Parts: sequence; structure tokens; C-alpha cells
Amino acid sequence: MNKELLENLLNTFGAQFGEIAWYDLEYDDPRVSEMVRHQTHEIKEAIKENFSDVEFKDLRVLEVGAYRHHNMHIINHDYGCKTTATDISAASLNMGKIRAEKENINSNATLVACDFHDLPFSNNHFDVVYIASSVHHTWKTEVVLNELLRVTAPGGIIILSNEPVKRELCFYQFRSNRIEKFCSWEKKVHDSNLMFTISSPVIGSRDEEIFGMIENDRIPWSVYENFFQKVQILKRDLVPVMGAFENKIINEKWRVDRIAEEIEIKLENLRESFDRTAQSLKFSLPSKDNVYALVNDQSKLLNQVYEETGEDGKVYSSQLFGASMKAVVRKTINSDRSIELFRRKINLLDDIYVESPYLENIEVGIDKIELPTFNKKNKYDLEKIFNPDQWTMLEESNGDYYSMSMNTEKGSIHLPESSMMGLILLRFYAVSIPEKNYNVVFKIGDLEIGSQEIILSETKIVYLLVPAKKTEILVKAIFNEEKDGKEFTHHIRLAVCKRVPIKFSQ
Repeated sequence: MNKELLENLLNTFGAQFGEIAWYDLEYDDPRVSEMVRHQTHEIKEAIKENFSDVEFKDLRVLEVGAYRHHNMHIINHDYGCKTTATDISAASLNMGKIRAEKENINSNATLVACDFHDLPFSNNHFDVVYIASSVHHTWKTEVVLNELLRVTAPGGIIILSNEPVKRELCFYQFRSNRIEKFCSWEKKVHDSNLMFTISSPVIGSRDEEIFGMIENDRIPWSVYENFFQKVQILKRDLVPVMGAFENKIINEKWRVDRIAEEIEIKLENLRESFDRTAQSLKFSLPSKDNVYALVNDQSKLLNQVYEETGEDGKVYSSQLFGASMKAVVRKTINSDRSIELFRRKINLLDDIYVESPYLENIEVGIDKIELPTFNKKNKYDLEKIFNPDQWTMLEESNGDYYSMSMNTEKGSIHLPESSMMGLILLRFYAVSIPEKNYNVVFKIGDLEIGSQEIILSETKIVYLLVPAKKTEILVKAIFNEEKDGKEFTHHIRLAVCKRVPIKFSQ
């Protein structure tokens, strides 16, 4: 029962849970401010190019997948137009609002936490719809693109920024780590110039998957092409993913048999160096037959890349090698502009409209998160939950946050009593031990309620269902081989522990 319930919860609320675990720790990151400057400039330039100055204050601008950026607060403040920001997570939107307030940006932007597969907005409402690096967070790309078009007013524009085009010359064998976190075998794949071909043209998506995010780096060009047929293209920029291997193919005009031979030669070396860590991470390589089959399937596209120049050539190269795409399009369908913002009732909670997912007969308290954040003001409460004899409270680099380092072979988390079942979200960093994989096991009494295998030193998230009462969760690291207990010391550092109440309705 609990296993099925946990699967249903993660399938329905996985993105929100990941956001809770992410934002409870995240503090000011200068990269966010840099990205906001870039995106705000992108939106403003599109507005200037497509609308007159006198229209600015009357514009209705929507950002979908706003993350914790405060673009819509800035646009509202600078242009006086009506702005709306959406994200799957209310916590993300609140972070953006706080950032805007810190920068003394006065704004009355509307914030809406909702699902971009089924936006709650009326048809034909917004003059400008902006989405950046978010279309790929779904396997249902067509649904999202059609939603963007539906809510755009006649004559309005849609701005797509930094979205991936599927690489046809790719095996998509595994999700790679970020470059700075590559294991030794990944470094060899990268040094062979085959990472884009074996793993993905968008490397480093393993972290996002750990936090429950969909990373769809294989959106076929045909999906975008179908969308473009419904609109007027004002601007489109494709940047094919080109490395040393791809440039050689183009510059020397390799035929398919040469490409397959070169890939296979490099793969032989990688197969020989395939190590225990790569095996444990479930990395894999294509077979020789798969190599020749895939390359031969791309012969027509390869010839089009060689023969075509200009925009058509770039489109073919983007399909063959994958690409990052930006586009500005205009909705040309003739229909009436809608005045009403929402097409259905939506709840307003703490200045954010929230439309949560739904599970029949189950109430999930996404807006009622329990347990203190690991910061200085909560030190006394944290010591009640994490026994100081078992956990060392370490100060993080910014001085405001703690992490809990387990300084014994096993540590207990003492949860306060609750009248409802709860889902515990634990975010922790585990230090790997070379050539000695181990499991972090979570128990209530003798019952194991979760575990995580540790192969690399990295952040992990675990979700644990706990009963409706005072509960003690035991955390323990277990090696497959007999090890000295001292090796457990400080190998596990908890950064987030949150409880989401789960209530069963009649």
C-alpha cells in the first residue's frame, strides 16, 4: 500500500517536492541576477520591436516557467504593463517576489502556481508570452506549445528562448553529470569528443533528474516545425551543438561509413576502460551494430547538411547535431481578445494564486510544509530533532545555514508528533569512498522505509512515508563489505528535512 501511495505521490507532485527540497537550502546566487538581466533584456527588446511606446502600459505579459526569476516584476515596474508569472512551484514565485523587494522594485505582478500543460488563463488574453529553458521540462511538448498559443491574443507574440532540438546523431545512452562532477570514465568519454553523441548534446542533466525534474533533451524538430506552421515567424536562431568531432564531419565531409568507423574506434577504447563506477551508475555504450544502424539512418540528413547553406543548412545541422533554439513568433489567428485573466476559479494563498495537482481522496499539504529550515534562528528546534551527540551542526559558507553531519555510525531523526501521515523529504550530501559503494538506509524500528546507493560524492533526495505519530527515523550507512565503523563519520550531511502532511479524505 505504502509503495503504491508513494509512487502516486511522486508521479503527481514530484516536481513540487523537488522544488521544496531545492528552495529550502538555496540562497542568493549571483547567477540568478545575471540570468534575470539577460532575460529581461530579451523580453524588452521583443516588446520594443513589435509594439509602439504608447502601447507598453496596455500590454499583458506572461512568463511561463518563471522559476525564481523576477522578470515580470521588472517589466511591470519599468513599462507599467500588466504582468503575470507562472511556475509549477509557489515557492519559486515567492523567491522571485522576495528578490524584487530586496532590489526595491515596486510591482503588482500577478503570481500563479500552476501546470503549464493546462494553464488556467482565458483564451486570447496575453500580448506577450515568454518562456525560457522550460519547454523541455515535459514529455508533452506539443501540449505546452499549444497552450502558449491558446492564451496569446491575436497579433500577440510568443518568445521561446534556449530550448533544445533533438540530436538525431545520438544514442542517448545515459544522463551525464555536470562537467565539474564527471567521474573518471565520463572524462574519457568527453575527451574522446563523443559525449554529445553517446550521452546527449545537453550534458549535465543528472542533477535535475535527482530533483525530480523532467529533462527532455530530445524534442524532434518536427514538433517545432508543426508549431511554426500555425504562426508567423518573426525571428528564429538555431545554434547547432558543434565540437571537434562534429566540425571534422562537416569540414572533411565524411560519409556515413567513415563516421561509423570513427565512432567505433573511439568506442573500443571506452569499452576497455569501462570501470566499476560507470557500471554502478548504469552507464552504457551502444553496440557495433547499433552504431552502424544509427549512422546509416542519418545518411539523407547528412547529405542535406552538406548540400544546403543558409537557414536551411542550419536547420539540417540542428537536426543532425542538436541545437539550442530561440524564436519570436506572432499569432495570426483572427479572434476576439479576452478581457478576463482566468478561465476557472483558482485559490489565492499569501498573494500567490495556487492551482495544485489532485489525487482522489488524498489531501497533500504542499502549502503546509512542516519542520524547521536548517538556519541559525531555528538552532534550538533543530537540536530537538537532531541529537547533538549524533549530529554535528556545521555552518555553511554563507553563514546563515547549517548542515547536519552524522558523526556516528548511525543517527536518529526525532520527528515531532503529528495527527497525519507525512512524506519526509530529505536532501543530503553523501561522500563516496573509492571502489567501495555503500547504501544509506532509513528505518523506523526494524522496518526499512528507504535507501540510496552512494557511488559518487553528490547530493541525493529521498522520500519517506512516515506514520501519523511521533516517529524516530534511523539513518545508517551500510557497506557490502566489512568496514571499520570510523569510515562512517561525517560521510553524510543533511541539508534539508521537511514534512509534507498527507490526509485521506472520506
